[in-house]
Amino acid sequence: MDNVRRASFLRACQAVHMNAQQKKALVEQTVWIDAVMPKKIRVKYWQLLKQHRDVDKSLWVFCETYDPVSILFSEISGFTTLLDSLSASNLLFLLNSLFSKFDNLCYNCGCERIGTLGSIYYCVSGCPSPRIDHAECCANLALLMMDVVGGMKYERQVELALSVSIHTGNVNGALVGMDRFRFDIYSYSVLTAQKLLATCPSGHIHISSEFERLLPASFKTSPAQPITVKREVQSAIAGMKLIDVLLSTYYLDVDSERLISVRSLRRSPETKAVFRLEGRANAVKDSKSCVGQTVRPRKQSFSRYKHIVTKKSEFAHIRSDTFTNLERPPSSTIWNVDAYQGRKFKTIHEFIFGIPAENQDIMSQLVENKEMDVLDNEVIKEMHADSRFRDAEIEKMYKNRNENQLTPVYIDSLKLAPAFDTIFLYIYILLFTAAYITATEKECLTGILISALSCVAAVLLALPGIILINYAIFKRIPEGGRILGRFIRIGKSRIFIELVCLVIGQLPTAEIVLFLYFISSSKLFCPKDGFIMFFAPAAILIHCLPVDSPHIVRCVSSAVSTVTLLLCILFYAKFDSIQRSEYAWFYDASIFQPYTLSSLMSIITAWILVVFVARSNEATCRLRFYMVMGVERAADTTARAMRECDTFINNVIPMHVVRSLLAEGVQTLNINSVNHAALVPQVGIAFIRLTNFFNNYYREDYHSGKHAIGLLNQIICMFDRRLRRPEYKDVEKLKTHNDSYMVAAGLDLRQREQNSDQAMHLLKLLRFCYSLFKLIKKFNGKFILGQDNAFELGIGVDVGPVCAGLIGSAQPYYHVIGRPADIAYLLHLTSPPGKIAVTDNRSLRALNWQQGEANPISKANYLDFHY
Repeated sequence: MDNVRRASFLRACQAVHMNAQQKKALVEQTVWIDAVMPKKIRVKYWQLLKQHRDVDKSLWVFCETYDPVSILFSEISGFTTLLDSLSASNLLFLLNSLFSKFDNLCYNCGCERIGTLGSIYYCVSGCPSPRIDHAECCANLALLMMDVVGGMKYERQVELALSVSIHTGNVNGALVGMDRFRFDIYSYSVLTAQKLLATCPSGHIHISSEFERLLPASFKTSPAQPITVKREVQSAIAGMKLIDVLLSTYYLDVDSERLISVRSLRRSPETKAVFRLEGRANAVKDSKSCVGQTVRPRKQSFSRYKHIVTKKSEFAHIRSDTFTNLERPPSSTIWNVDAYQGRKFKTIHEFIFGIPAENQDIMSQLVENKEMDVLDNEVIKEMHADSRFRDAEIEKMYKNRNENQLTPVYIDSLKLAPAFDTIFLYIYILLFTAAYITATEKECLTGILISALSCVAAVLLALPGIILINYAIFKRIPEGGRILGRFIRIGKSRIFIELVCLVIGQLPTAEIVLFLYFISSSKLFCPKDGFIMFFAPAAILIHCLPVDSPHIVRCVSSAVSTVTLLLCILFYAKFDSIQRSEYAWFYDASIFQPYTLSSLMSIITAWILVVFVARSNEATCRLRFYMVMGVERAADTTARAMRECDTFINNVIPMHVVRSLLAEGVQTLNINSVNHAALVPQVGIAFIRLTNFFNNYYREDYHSGKHAIGLLNQIICMFDRRLRRPEYKDVEKLKTHNDSYMVAAGLDLRQREQNSDQAMHLLKLLRFCYSLFKLIKKFNGKFILGQDNAFELGIGVDVGPVCAGLIGSAQPYYHVIGRPADIAYLLHLTSPPGKIAVTDNRSLRALNWQQGEANPISKANYLDFHY
């Protein structure tokens, strides 16, 4: 049992190590989560993620409404022309320098950067933190951005111009999709700000009348041409109705007084986050390689009861109030006490310095775990007789721990305990029978016959049950074969195992009683009470061998043997016919003498020893069970945390970029720097847009548009699942923007080299785009009533060289810029429903393929899809 205790301590150390790895993974998760959303909403998103951890992502979405806010869109013109004169690293360095300065301006002006799209940079003020001066913040930011671009123009000698649009309204902030999701804003106000940007000349700040009304008098404005926008207005019949209205617009004078100057900027967005890639080399896998594969549960103990464990935190009830520092449970909670119970014991280090256990290093936690193991045993001894776990669910798991499970087997595995118990019992009974035969070999034929029958009984009664138990332990119950399955169930049954141990344990007592009954006292080599005293302790101590047996059963079984042997001593001690000449100096012929009393005390002492050993064995087994359960639970939680961390890394950085960085020896990403840059030729860029989402489905008068965002999330998740298929491994998602879905093909040069055709990635891009037409048609037939309300797709595709890299000031993000991205974006905005808009690109027009009912036919600059 000392080895088992040492193994339990080893498992406790492993659990501490797993918990440390889990904490590290959780910290990394937080870092990568902050890279895709504002820190203000991280806690809310994390809580929602925990509530829906095992729920399909398409069935829930994080979405909150913010009103009022001011929305700013800006576009830097002239960047795409720099591709011909600058290298990829220099171009991305210039873009990163501008965006980093914009981030610093947002931080100083009270705005929140939302995202980028090519050379477009957009942010919002009043979201997620409400601000009364949101309009003033955006106005100051726009003027300062103009100063930064103007200074960059003269500093770097590059022809750059900035266009800015600002509008005030409401937005829905949401994280949509399964892959490459980021916090984005959705509303008619966002569409209005985009339209203002589309009609804004270079070097101007285009603002709406709603925004202009909120500006202080110090900001100068001039009228501009009105634009047509979508608005919900009150209708007498249908409530709110979506119509086109004229919106008055203005130009904000760039010479207006700045409330903040560029030189006075002192603060910058600081981050202590470390974006680590080390240790991900083995964990980095293409997410598409495991698509369609069912994730099987780990074949470990208690995995089938995993749903029971996850109901409670640390196997205890969750209480509403928070823990204080003194009562917070340590990393290794007392295994038989509720987790919310405060700590009653402190280490000397804690008592002197007041450092809580969760802040100690790993070695001190290991020492504390050793102290906890000792405390566990004390708790067991102070409990009631049966030593059950206080948590009924853990007790149920302990009782059913070996049923229908194939687990890795170690020398200290509890799975082997029934096998060792029965084997050791069998060896013990054979040795006892051998000693028994040796003691009776000089007796008459009756004694020899009784001894032979005892040996045969031991073999016939014990061996088949032992074989069945050992066979069933290592076998899973088959789905077919009723007879074999029934035998395996019997062998795994705790009742059957206890019956076999009970029968084997009673064999020595039965042999003693039979011998005393059939052999006359005159034939004995010694008095019968002496014979009983010689063999009785061995017949009682056999009951402490089954380590895995409940101590209640051991106590009852040993008590039966003890009472039987005590009655035999008291029965044979009263006969005067017993010859005691050799004990005359100590013993006379009276009925009850000290020799008889010493025999009784020896037997009772042996039984008491069995009781204590059995209780200690069960306590050790339960402690071992709890430690193994803790290790497996910690391993599962750590593995899940690591997988989630890898998922968040993949959400920010494509896996081929991670592999490239790791191959270059990059372990940690540098903040405010270009970590990766490449000019990739012949890249296909596609934008997919739900052409009628905002016209037919998005309604802000119904739950502020949140239900429509949930529907959009379902469609985007459907696209993500389709993109995960192995046949589209050359295509990767870049981002979502409003009702648009951006993908690219050919960014992974390593994957392109494995293709037989240099244009294979473009072919797969077109196949993916055409598959979305079928997919949305299937979605309409399943969920949408009426052809007039069916969702429609408009797609724009272009091919050419793009500059791709990893940039960012406070948080890294993967960015693609180039003429194909700009053209594809414009094409998808003008593409008719059901068609793919392309330019007169030779690479695209050279692709001639057919698949089922999807037949692309070139018509002018459109590729049709025939249903």
